[in-house]
Amino acid sequence: MYSFYESSSSPSQARVTSPIRVKESQPARLTPDIWADVPVQRVESLPYHIDGLKVYSLEYDSGNKTAVTEDGRQWGNYTTSRRAGFVGKRYLKSCKGSYRCGYFRQYNKVNRVQFEKKESCLVYRTCGATPVFVSCFARKIWEYPEGKSEVIVYHYRTHTCFLVA
Repeated sequence: MYSFYESSSSPSQARVTSPIRVKESQPARLTPDIWADVPVQRVESLPYHIDGLKVYSLEYDSGNKTAVTEDGRQWGNYTTSRRAGFVGKRYLKSCKGSYRCGYFRQYNKVNRVQFEKKESCLVYRTCGATPVFVSCFARKIWEYPEGKSEVIVYHYRTHTCFLVA
């Protein structure tokens, strides 16, 4: 797994020094056994601030299956997945993570707009400092049982990233 990049304590002197590898204890497979003690919540759409170990059941319109499963996080591309005993379509996504900068430390607010690319690096527009990338190891799984117009969404882990504005 990729981890965050180191930076100095001063936001104006922040720079990328080297990537740090973090070994996260990840189960070999994300099976429903992980959520065995978690109650299934029947909702019309996912909560915007989805976090932690959760299971949701949602009805969907056959025209757009993914519309009801959107939340306030930035997810990477999905991967198809399988598990024993399940008939239908199953998808898995990992959270993309987010950038943090001195603005957050100073104002305790997320800065989402004051970044620009300079020489293929992302920098803070006002001071030129390099933001710190914080990996997020949260995962989301969708299961669309065959012959039903419902989706079961499994959420795994607590987010370290920010909600999307």
